[in-house]
Formats: sequence, C-alpha cells, structure tokens
Amino acid sequence: MSERFVLRITESVMAPQGQTAADVIVEQVLNPAVTALRWSWDQAGPAALDVSLRRDQRRPVVGILPADMAIPEHAHIEVWHGATILWDGYVLTEERGQGGVITRIAAVGYMQSLADIEWDYTGFASATTGDLMMRRLLDQRAPWLRPDTSGRWIDPLVTLGTLDSYNGQMVAQIVDIIRNAGDIARNQLWIMARPGRSVVMEPRLAPLEPHYRIAFDHRVQAWTADYSQTARAVKARYGPSSSPASTALAVNPDSESFRVVTVQAGEVGVDAANAMRDAELARRAAPIVKGTLGANADPRTWPTLSGGQSVPWWQPVVGEWVAVAGYDPLPIVAVTIDGMAQTATYELGERDLSLTWNRGRLARQAAVQFRTQTAPMGGRLR
Repeated sequence: MSERFVLRITESVMAPQGQTAADVIVEQVLNPAVTALRWSWDQAGPAALDVSLRRDQRRPVVGILPADMAIPEHAHIEVWHGATILWDGYVLTEERGQGGVITRIAAVGYMQSLADIEWDYTGFASATTGDLMMRRLLDQRAPWLRPDTSGRWIDPLVTLGTLDSYNGQMVAQIVDIIRNAGDIARNQLWIMARPGRSVVMEPRLAPLEPHYRIAFDHRVQAWTADYSQTARAVKARYGPSSSPASTALAVNPDSESFRVVTVQAGEVGVDAANAMRDAELARRAAPIVKGTLGANADPRTWPTLSGGQSVPWWQPVVGEWVAVAGYDPLPIVAVTIDGMAQTATYELGERDLSLTWNRGRLARQAAVQFRTQTAPMGGRLR
C-alpha cells in the first residue's frame, strides 16, 4: 500500500463574505525524499501541521511546492491519504529560501481561530444552553465552522446564563466553559472540529464496545497508574459558610486506600452534595491511568478493531477509545503523526466515570452502608 500523502491548498474559507473561493491552488503528492510532514490532533480537533523541506546542501535547491506559487493569507490546507482526509486547517506561516523556493509551511486547525475572535454581540438573551450558545457563536463569529449534521451534535441541557453575559470574552473561552460544564448527566463534552470543518459536540462517554483493543505489548510505549488521588471514603460539606453541614461518609468497600476526603460542595442542598460526594468517590475509586501508544508502518503495531481488522497507523484520531489488556477503555486525547517517518503516537487520557463497572462499585458501597446502619430501637437493618 502506498504511504504517499497529498497536500491540497485552496483559497481561504475565512475571507470576508463574498471573497471566499473554493478553487484549488495546488494539489501535490509529497515526496518523502524531499518533504517532511508532521501533524497533530488535540481535544479541539486538528491542532498543528508542519510541512518542511529536507534540504541537502549538495544538491540543487528544490521546493516542496512550485516556487512561483503565491499562498493567500490564511489559505485553507488539507492532508489526504487516498480518499481519506486526515487533517485540515489554515496557513499561519510560510517560509521561502533561495529563488523564492517554499521551504516550510506551518498551519493550525480551525478551532484555533476562535482564540482570536471576541464575542461582542448582544441580543442573544435566549441562548442559555450549550447547544444554542455554540450555534450562535459559530453562526455569528466563525461561519467557516458549522454544527455536525451526522448526529454527533447534542444539546447538553445545561443552563449557563445568557450569551449576552459573556461579552468581552474570546469565543474560545466560551467554548471551554461549555465543554467543562458538560451535559445534564455531568459528562464532560467533546467539542472539536473534524476535518471538513464540521464541529461535533457529544458526551465524553466510552462506547459499549471500544473502538480498538490491544494487548499490553510493544505498542505500549509508556504507562502510568497514579495512586496519589485514590481514597477509601468521601464526604461532602455543604450549605452556607456560617453553618455548614456534612453528608454521611460514602465508603468504597473494595478500596485499600487510607485516605478520607472531604469535598467542598458550596451552598447546595443535601441531594446535590450527595451527588458530588458520590461522583468524587467514583473518581477516586481507581488510580488515574494514562498511556502512550506507538505505531509505525509495521501492521503488527496497528490498533485493532473489535472484529480483528487492523487500522493504519495514520488513521486513529482524538475522541476514539482504546481498551488495553484488562483496563477500562481510555480515550485518545492527543495524536502526533510523522507522515514521512511513518510513525504515530497516541496519548490516552483518563477513563470514563460513567462506565457500568464504576456504577456497580457505587451500588456495592451503598449496599454495605445500608447493612451497617442501626435501627431506631437497636439492632441492624436487614
């Protein structure tokens, strides 16, 4: 199978309305002997791209693209492999050498543009949930991005205040607020731009079947299990600061940790405090596990789908989930690809607290507490 990548550059899609063109300026297969190609993803989608010249001073100067090519400001740039688009963004830097030869192009993903755009609109008092806020933000300030239409866009159902109240903040800051607030079930959100400039907004939940399963083998470059945050019991302090109250202690019967943790829930009711306590116990029920996986041109290093099909080293992306050996599925939170060296690195983040395994742990803990309670007239409840 050919590992050649294609670079495609078109006019900017962020130009003022009426000046945007989709005409392809250049489409070129990148030669590994001439070009270095690296790109990355993070939790906002495509992050950075670097295309540079492998310069050999003993040979005539050769460019990665035609020397007489003029690259428009913030031109749209894509990386393709066959019929699959792997990365897209906009040009941030171009460098030229002798004779105007293009020696390097650096680009960033489209979600990066939101950090340079201020929200200074009013008249959006009805936009109070993440769904409406995101739609208004994209429509008014970043029309080159659009909500996903394939079903990967949800309404988090969490009220965050009116969009008008965020005047003066950068759009990227508001998106981070929506992302961290999560959905009505307290799940954090994936909010990222996929190639094609389609923004997805969905709960950060592990699928019933992880995208990939791998053994604990040579593909695991690094693995950490951090026990510094585990706890055997958690309680929450809640109510006004003048007269705070504490919830009952929630105990994890399976834990061998010595820690007892108190969560400051703030001025909330007892039910909300208990929910925060239980969520904290679930978070501290197991070590924080993170990993780094590696893959290269050797198919034996590729992640494997549940059906046994291997996925090429350049294809896994942020937001997919990997189950390593007997561990819970972990999300891919960062990807770094070196297209010409044919290597990929996938960073795995923390597990999903809503997994059935963790819900079962909380259920067992509640049952243990119930059995150890005493009745008003003495004796244990049965």
